[in-house]
Amino acid sequence: MPAKYIFKAFFYQSDMQYLVTAYCQIYPSDLQFLNYSMIERNEDPRDNDFLAQQNDQSDCLCFKVYGFEKDRYGQNKTLRKCDQSYQNKMCFSEDCKRVAIYRLLENDQNQIIKSQANTKSYVIDIFDCSNIEFFLRSETLTKNDPNLLYTIHDDQLKRAAILEDSTFEFSSNYQYLHVIESRKIIHIYDLQGHVDKIINQAKILATLPQNFETILTFTMNEEMPSESLVAAKRSDFRNIDIFPIQMILDITSRQQELQKIILTQQEYLKIASKFPISSIRLQNFDIKTTTLKFSSDMTQAIYCDSNQSTLLQLAQEGITQHQVDINHLNGKICRHIVHFGDSEFLVATADAQDKCISIRHSSDTSKKIKFYFRFKEGVTEVRDIYICENRVRILVTRDDEEFIIYEYENFQIKETFWQRFYESSNYIFEWPYLCYLKGQRHIVVQNAFNTEVAFYLELEELYDDGDPKAFISNMFLSDKCLLYVIIQTSKEYLIYEKDLDKCMPYIFDRQNQTGNSPNLCIYDEDVVKIIDTGYKFREVGDNLLAYNTVDENKKKTNEIKYLKIGHSDCQTYKVFEETEGKLLEFLVQVGKLLILSKPEQSEHYFIKIYDINSNYQSKLRSVIPTTDQNLIGNLQTINYFQGSLIPAGNELYKIVENGGKNAIHHFKNVIPMLPSSGNQLAFYSPLMNTDYRKMIYFVTNKVLMRTKRAIIIPFLGDNYSVFNKRQSITQFCQFYEYNHPQQRHKIIDVLCLIPYIRKIFHYNLKGQLVQSYHMKNDFQTYGEMTLALSQDGKAFLQTFEEDVTRSNFYILKIYIKSKDSQDSISNSPKNAIGQSSIWQKKTLRRLHTFNFATQQSDLKVKMLEHIRADQLRVHDEQYIKINKFFLSEIINYYVSKSCEVIYKMNDNMDILIGFVYQSYLQDQLASTNKYLKELLLIKRYDDGDRVVFKVRINESQQNQGSKITELVGFSIKEKLLESQHNQKQISDEIEEQNFFQDMKPLKQCNDFILTNDKVILWSKTQVYHGDLKVVNSNSHQIALKLAQLEIENKEEAQIVSVNAYGQNEEDVKMGNYYIYLKIEVDNSYSFITKYNILKNKEFTSFDCSKQAQIFFDTKCEGYILDDDSIIDIDQGTPLYYYKTGMDNYQVQYLIGAKIDKGSRFCSKNQHFMIRNKFYLPYSYLSLILMDQNQGLALNNERYDPEAIYFYEGQSVLHQYSNNYKPLEFILNKYQQTNPKLLNMIFIKDNQGNNVLQKAIQYGNTRCVKLILDKLSSVSMNNIHAVKQNFGDLLDYNGFEEYLRLCFFQTIQMQNKQIFQRKSTKVGHSYIIRPHSTSFLDAKFHQNFQDTSQPTKQVVIKSLDAGWILRSDAGMEFQIKLSQSENMEYFAIETINLIVNYQWNIMKPLLIKWLFIPFIINMVIYNVFCIHSYEIQFEDDYENSELGLNLATEIIILIFAIQTIYIEYRQIIFHKKEYIKSFWNLLDLSTVILAPLTVILSLASVDSTIVRPFMAVCNLIFYMRFFYFLRIFDSSSHLVRTIIEITFDIRNFLFVFFLGIIGFGTSFYILSNNNLKEKEGAVFIESFWESFIFSYRMALGDFQLDDFPKATDIFLIYTLFVICSLFSAVILLNMLVAIMGDSFNRVNETSENQIVREHLQLIVENDFLFDRKKEFSNVKYLIEIKDDIEEDDKDIMHQKIDKLQQTVSKTGEKTENQIQEIKDILKSNDLKFQQLKNLMTKIAFAQKSYSIDDSSEAFHQVQTSNLKESYSSASISHTK
Repeated sequence: MPAKYIFKAFFYQSDMQYLVTAYCQIYPSDLQFLNYSMIERNEDPRDNDFLAQQNDQSDCLCFKVYGFEKDRYGQNKTLRKCDQSYQNKMCFSEDCKRVAIYRLLENDQNQIIKSQANTKSYVIDIFDCSNIEFFLRSETLTKNDPNLLYTIHDDQLKRAAILEDSTFEFSSNYQYLHVIESRKIIHIYDLQGHVDKIINQAKILATLPQNFETILTFTMNEEMPSESLVAAKRSDFRNIDIFPIQMILDITSRQQELQKIILTQQEYLKIASKFPISSIRLQNFDIKTTTLKFSSDMTQAIYCDSNQSTLLQLAQEGITQHQVDINHLNGKICRHIVHFGDSEFLVATADAQDKCISIRHSSDTSKKIKFYFRFKEGVTEVRDIYICENRVRILVTRDDEEFIIYEYENFQIKETFWQRFYESSNYIFEWPYLCYLKGQRHIVVQNAFNTEVAFYLELEELYDDGDPKAFISNMFLSDKCLLYVIIQTSKEYLIYEKDLDKCMPYIFDRQNQTGNSPNLCIYDEDVVKIIDTGYKFREVGDNLLAYNTVDENKKKTNEIKYLKIGHSDCQTYKVFEETEGKLLEFLVQVGKLLILSKPEQSEHYFIKIYDINSNYQSKLRSVIPTTDQNLIGNLQTINYFQGSLIPAGNELYKIVENGGKNAIHHFKNVIPMLPSSGNQLAFYSPLMNTDYRKMIYFVTNKVLMRTKRAIIIPFLGDNYSVFNKRQSITQFCQFYEYNHPQQRHKIIDVLCLIPYIRKIFHYNLKGQLVQSYHMKNDFQTYGEMTLALSQDGKAFLQTFEEDVTRSNFYILKIYIKSKDSQDSISNSPKNAIGQSSIWQKKTLRRLHTFNFATQQSDLKVKMLEHIRADQLRVHDEQYIKINKFFLSEIINYYVSKSCEVIYKMNDNMDILIGFVYQSYLQDQLASTNKYLKELLLIKRYDDGDRVVFKVRINESQQNQGSKITELVGFSIKEKLLESQHNQKQISDEIEEQNFFQDMKPLKQCNDFILTNDKVILWSKTQVYHGDLKVVNSNSHQIALKLAQLEIENKEEAQIVSVNAYGQNEEDVKMGNYYIYLKIEVDNSYSFITKYNILKNKEFTSFDCSKQAQIFFDTKCEGYILDDDSIIDIDQGTPLYYYKTGMDNYQVQYLIGAKIDKGSRFCSKNQHFMIRNKFYLPYSYLSLILMDQNQGLALNNERYDPEAIYFYEGQSVLHQYSNNYKPLEFILNKYQQTNPKLLNMIFIKDNQGNNVLQKAIQYGNTRCVKLILDKLSSVSMNNIHAVKQNFGDLLDYNGFEEYLRLCFFQTIQMQNKQIFQRKSTKVGHSYIIRPHSTSFLDAKFHQNFQDTSQPTKQVVIKSLDAGWILRSDAGMEFQIKLSQSENMEYFAIETINLIVNYQWNIMKPLLIKWLFIPFIINMVIYNVFCIHSYEIQFEDDYENSELGLNLATEIIILIFAIQTIYIEYRQIIFHKKEYIKSFWNLLDLSTVILAPLTVILSLASVDSTIVRPFMAVCNLIFYMRFFYFLRIFDSSSHLVRTIIEITFDIRNFLFVFFLGIIGFGTSFYILSNNNLKEKEGAVFIESFWESFIFSYRMALGDFQLDDFPKATDIFLIYTLFVICSLFSAVILLNMLVAIMGDSFNRVNETSENQIVREHLQLIVENDFLFDRKKEFSNVKYLIEIKDDIEEDDKDIMHQKIDKLQQTVSKTGEKTENQIQEIKDILKSNDLKFQQLKNLMTKIAFAQKSYSIDDSSEAFHQVQTSNLKESYSSASISHTK
């Protein structure tokens, strides 16, 4: 496909009626163009000169002019070409009157192709183009053109490097031309006053100083060239400085003067201070996205990049710079900047997809223009913005093919002029045809099945004798391959229909069938005339178009018509007319019409949807008002909608009906791919330029000037690409990495071998077929039987099936060879034979199914080595006895004994041959037993020689209990001493049979594998491995070690397969070698473990189905293919889900019935291959939106959790890791859909963090708790995914529950419920021990089982605790846990397990190294202080006791040294944390005081000075004793109680001593007020005595003897009473209460406190042992606990339930009683009210009547009644 590259496109300012382009057209040289019209006339279409005519304009610079006539630009037929010497590097002056072009010198014309680029020489020609005739001339532009003004022939600009890395520009009045070389050097040329037109030297040459990094732009001051401005990026700061060019010249002059390469900062600042310098501070800097332009008057500059936009007023003499941020341009991508007046600018910005372009004023936000494009692939460029008076005209090109012109007046919303035309290629694609316009007069058609042929159409209305103003305005391609071409002439529109299937015979090269293909819809004269004219023709269906009509002035109307095309006729139907506003856009599909309109007096836009019936009548269905400018703009940029979906580039709109109303939902980052099978949309797709249904995009290269290539994406109907549609599997799929020949980087592709069709397919990672290779000739030459494949799947061992002697073996290798590469294979063997002759016999056929970019590689198959087994001699006494000397004879011998011969080969071409014998068990003819009879290794050395090694068991070492086998080899170069055995040749078959029967199998091993460095063989219970690296020609023995993992009972479990790939760089560095064992347990499931055979320790393990398989990635890491998931063994979780699409596959086509060949997982991009499918789990193959669904919404019930995977380094969980509601919805949806989906929590983003780690980084406690809750429900071992954050998680709620459930049980553990566990200490119903694997192997039974014990019901659990015990992260977790005040942690079984296991190791060490030395040290020091030191002061002291005293002092000093060493170890281990411990301070005190007292004693210092030190030191010794009491469980909680009480009373002590001091001071003041003459009157003589007096009084020691002598006796007794009440009664009782609470709290959690004490002692004394050494073999901690405790728990739960029922019943009774009491109180209230009324009446009666005897009697009677009533009421109230 031709590619057109436009270098300049602009409005010709001298005459705005013209538009000028400078371009270069590149035509493909490998295409054959056929004339379609000649096919219709049954003529030979090859007989044409189309390509010759086009090549006349190819590969040269051309100028094309478009003239403005009748309100539109039209192409001028005259095209001016340039001489081949002119390059595509040019520049025009601002007024378009001058042009400068680089030209290759004439003396180098013959070297244009042959010579290298760096030997070419160039000059710059400057032409006068002030008249449009310069571009309209037909003569070729040469150096002799009369318009040539000057030629710059400067030697410094001749180099080719200058051409490639230089920019040049005219000054405003083109008096000067400046060239910026490599963004470092400025050349300024004076274009005035040169008579000979040759300019040999620059007027000014300035080189950027070292202080600056690069020149951004330069503007010329014609009046004062030295004042020209330079904008340069500083090298030491993120600044752009703007300064005069004279500053550079002065710096250069100063450097030359001082003979320095660079000036000092002081010297530079001295020069710079003389000039006005402006500076812009940058947020970041990228030269590719940075634009800076000076204003016309050089007073302002504008700077734009992707992060900031700044308008800078430049500094001048007396004026400082002023910087203003242009906020309305922030976040926009700058495309073009032009001057607007003398000091202002217009800036063209665009969005990321170039769907919308805006023209904004630099300072006036009201001046803006905004227009939209229809979505289309290709680069959009704003070529020119022309400003004339109040009009702005914009020229935009897309992909150098499509021109779009807009004109706006006074920055109005609506354009005053608009035009779009195609310069080169407007394409349409409908599989398999690709049609594109070539210019405006030709159509070129290509078919995807044959990309080497192209067909061109020339329509008669476009010929020279036709309408000169006719052009192709549109074209359509129907599903039936009918091409409709719409031609617009000066009078009418014409539609042509062409049947493209007429091209099929030439596509498949069947010339003899020319003209025999069926003709569909052929019209008379192949043309239909249209009654009226139209605008925006769009396809509705087959032979049905829709268009917007236009009026007599060619302005579009509000009317929509349908055009039905029939045979030789057509008919139009008026479908719709907008009467309420202006019709802006319309979209169509079968049965539907969508209208976008805007009423004149409304701010709202209306989206109207109509149903169209079979008679093409419309009925309004819904109206949706909107003000969304993004939606409105997008609707004007697209061509169609389908169903309820409106795709707009990478966005999607969906029309949703809800309750009779319609709404539009908006989705982002969507690329639609709508196959005919359904409306499926791909979400989170890669940013690939796709054009709606047309799954195609184009690739061009403007730098290398290549033709355009169309990339066609194959149909992707499910979440995978199908390579092989047959129900059979490929032999192997592998990723192949090779170097790109030009881009110098590595490419990863896919190779698939399918033996039954004898083909190798080469795919890229998009699922596109790049190449295929047929192996028919290879099979004929080297044999059709494939015996073995190498590990990487690139080499295979071939032989002939009919070769019964097995004498010839051939090693073939597949590789991809770069076309530009000279070396075939980087590691190809030196002695490969027969390469040239065999290579000629191969056939390499290229498939033309897809058309890709230029292929840079070839797929090859090469024969590397021919092995002659009949010449390969084996020296072994056993085989000599039966007269077998050669490898072929041994192979035939075992074949004759019904042995199966198995071949294995590694990447080093070593071959391992195994002979497997199948024997039938006695009395069980249906049961068989397979085992290896013999194993031979044919090892290849660098010199090409091969050595045969034999694997056997060394019986003598086996009898001694050594589990070692030997690999004994014999060189084929050694000559056999056949003479010793020729006389003993055995010819009797009976003796051969006896020999075969006497051969012992290799430890019952039944299978083997061969890696690049290991030989591994295994039986049902054991695995042996040996190293190949130590094998060489001089050594014939190698030890095969037995892995410690051994099956206890092969009836319960047995090893079914072992896989290994080798070591990667990290494994070699760490000394690891991993194998993958698949153990079948109970014939029901598989247990797969990644096992380190060098360290005999498991890495991780999984319970899988019996059908689970293992494959490897390109980094030697293993993956498990289970029933419904891909298990990433390193991450330890099933992460990738897939659908196989296959129920079974044909095993007969597989070598060894396995699919473990080749690197099937690409770790770079997470692609993987399974069976014959290629999966991209994190790409556009994940389909989530169907047309019938409501769309993607997190609160939508139809949200598909399996559809969202990974995008731009994050999963959907990562995106919502700081947003609780969406995260909760997704995780709940995962759990409801499939609990295994919760494993998505473990996916890591591009920074290596999973979702939990992201939530922890955000500090979102709710999200962390939510994730921990979900993790608790994941049954598998997942502790490794969060182990780095264990310390941080201690602060979050929910971590307790996770720790309770982080135990895991394999299926084997769950099934083993009856076990004879070993007994432990009395009272312990469990046993805890470490184990290296999670599989319960023979070693497990040795460590945990005791057959003498009775069987018990047990529960077996395992904890992945090795990392906690060994790693720094685990130690950090334990330190933080020991400091936690949350006692609930220490009740968790997980924590108990970890602490108890370590405590069993730590406790003996504490007693041995700390406690016992401390006891001895304390006792000796007490003896020294009490006896040894004091005895020397007695009168009867004898010199004989001096020795005992000296010995005691020496022992104390020795223990002091030992304590110092212990403390030093603690300081080294704990560092700064050491000094924070109270116990460490006590240790330091004794370390100082004990030696100090001994030294003072030896120095005979006064005893009155020594004894206080002794007293303090002795007390500290006893206080340290409390520390060691923590070791013992019976006393540890008491010590903890003392510590907790001391901590709890800290605030109380402050209040207590505050009262003591207050009362003591008062007593002291009153004591001083007494008469000193009285004896004892002054009972307190100092402040200290006052404190002691008050303190003793608080404790009850009342000293009142001197109180009567006091002057203020009343006051002093008052203070005494208050002090005794406050101190002795209130505070001391409060102290007792606080201590009681503390004691109860500690006592309630005594068991937890003991665990914490143990952990604190472990952490504090961790220096006593080496963790990494002590726990090096610990991977898991396994706990076997009697299940009786579970029963006890059930009984306890039952009791709790009963208690809850009792409490519930009691509560009901209590509620009834309360209600009765309420009723009684209510009745009492009534009685009290009656009593009150009665008393009121009595009071009134007393006032009315006189009190006499009778009334008094009456009063007594009433009072008596009143008392009775009151008594009755009181009794009721009491009740």
